[in-house]
Amino acid sequence: MPTLFLETERVYPAIPWQIRTVMNGCTIAEHELPSPTRILSCHTATHYMGDLFMDPLRFDIDRYLPERQEHLTPSAYVPYGLGAHTCLGHNWVNFQMAVNLPFIAHHVKLEL
Repeated sequence: MPTLFLETERVYPAIPWQIRTVMNGCTIAEHELPSPTRILSCHTATHYMGDLFMDPLRFDIDRYLPERQEHLTPSAYVPYGLGAHTCLGHNWVNFQMAVNLPFIAHHVKLEL
């Protein structure tokens, strides 16, 4: 996938957070989460962490080049969610981006 798409998904993720309900009570970092507590899981917060992505607020397509590959750190790059809750339409979104980019380039005058 072109690095432009990867960086766009990092900065503007399709699913930046998810609401979940605790099914089995647990304790996380000394915080009790009894069932059925509703929690907001912001899994894409890692996209803006300086220890995972160099200068995370900057749009930088070079971060995906072989010599950097910042997105390969486990759970660092998750624009579509994690595990069993990964977006079912992520392949369709990637296809649509690939189709729309040439369409935009053909119909819009782009300047640097």
